Amino acid sequence: MDGRILNNDPNLRAEKSWTSELTAERLTTKGSLRATVFHETTRDALYSSRSRRP
Repeated sequence: MDGRILNNDPNLRAEKSWTSELTAERLTTKGSLRATVFHETTRDALYSSRSRRP
Protein backbone atom coordinates (compact mmCIF):
# COMPACT_ATOMS: atom_id res chain seq x y z
CA MET A 1 0.00 0.00 0.00
CA ASP A 2 1.25 3.45 -0.80
CA GLY A 3 -1.06 5.34 1.63
CA ARG A 4 -3.69 6.33 -0.93
CA ILE A 5 -7.38 6.29 -0.01
CA LEU A 6 -9.00 3.53 -2.00
CA ASN A 7 -12.65 4.28 -1.20
CA ASN A 8 -13.98 7.68 -0.21
CA ASP A 9 -17.53 8.86 0.44
CA PRO A 10 -18.29 12.60 0.81
CA ASN A 11 -21.65 11.71 2.42
CA LEU A 12 -20.14 10.01 5.49
CA ARG A 13 -21.54 11.16 8.81
CA ALA A 14 -19.46 12.01 11.84
CA GLU A 15 -18.89 9.29 14.43
CA LYS A 16 -21.04 9.63 17.55
CA SER A 17 -20.22 7.98 20.85
CA TRP A 18 -21.92 7.86 24.25
CA THR A 19 -19.71 6.72 27.11
CA SER A 20 -20.73 5.95 30.70
CA GLU A 21 -18.63 4.96 33.69
CA LEU A 22 -19.66 4.23 37.27
CA THR A 23 -17.12 3.64 40.03
CA ALA A 24 -17.68 2.66 43.66
CA GLU A 25 -14.94 2.45 46.25
CA ARG A 26 -15.00 1.13 49.79
CA LEU A 27 -12.20 1.86 52.24
CA THR A 28 -11.70 -0.42 55.26
CA THR A 29 -9.06 -0.80 57.91
CA LYS A 30 -7.64 -3.76 55.95
CA GLY A 31 -7.48 -2.04 52.57
CA SER A 32 -9.78 -0.88 49.83
CA LEU A 33 -12.11 -2.35 47.23
CA ARG A 34 -12.98 -0.65 43.96
CA ALA A 35 -15.47 -1.71 41.26
CA THR A 36 -15.92 0.04 37.92
CA VAL A 37 -18.52 -0.49 35.20
CA PHE A 38 -17.90 0.97 31.74
CA HIS A 39 -20.22 1.10 28.73
CA GLU A 40 -19.79 2.68 25.30
CA THR A 41 -22.20 2.96 22.39
CA THR A 42 -20.76 4.14 19.06
CA ARG A 43 -22.60 4.95 15.84
CA ASP A 44 -21.25 5.63 12.36
CA ALA A 45 -17.74 4.48 13.25
CA LEU A 46 -15.12 4.00 10.57
CA TYR A 47 -12.72 1.11 10.86
CA SER A 48 -9.75 0.76 8.61
CA SER A 49 -8.10 -2.43 7.57
CA ARG A 50 -5.35 -3.26 5.20
CA SER A 51 -6.20 -5.68 2.47
CA ARG A 52 -3.60 -7.67 0.66
CA ARG A 53 -3.82 -7.81 -3.07
CA PRO A 54 -2.60 -10.98 -4.74
